[in-house]
Amino acid sequence: GVKTGTYEDTWLSTTEWRRAASFLDSHVARSQVGEEHYRVSDGSSGRFLDLIMQFIEPIPSLDTMTESDWRIRRDKLEGVDCIRVARGPEGPNGELETGHSNVYWFDSKNLLLKAYISGLEIQFRNPQPFGGIQFARKILILKDGKGAMVVNIKDITAPKAISAASFKMKGHEWQRAFTAETR
Repeated sequence: GVKTGTYEDTWLSTTEWRRAASFLDSHVARSQVGEEHYRVSDGSSGRFLDLIMQFIEPIPSLDTMTESDWRIRRDKLEGVDCIRVARGPEGPNGELETGHSNVYWFDSKNLLLKAYISGLEIQFRNPQPFGGIQFARKILILKDGKGAMVVNIKDITAPKAISAASFKMKGHEWQRAFTAETR
């Protein structure tokens, strides 16, 4: 049957934010306050929740790698002109090793349409405006072309007045191994 979880992202700035996801008996939260990072994970679905966070905000941090690691080219996706941004192994005719490559397709309005991450295809559907930005309200995750998960974004709201100090999770300080782990 269908199982429901929650995801909450509170963003004040690039150095003051908190993300949390819950599913069944599990909870994962990550946050940053200044240069300090925090992470807490409990329950049996922690890895699953980490993937959910990666799918909802799939673009890696800008300081994760050098610009030369990325290849950019014009492409078509389901008849739509777009820009493909990719890193990872690529065959002689431009075909991607989707299990080992990260690939993103953007339309002419810079809207993310599709991505390949960790061997999964992620499709971003039903974009709706919020605060001058388009957000996908449905995210389809496919494995080997078959549906694996659907993420429905039911509500997007502006945060209430909140202090960045509330993002600190005492006892859960976290030293990142890679810059991309902040996402």
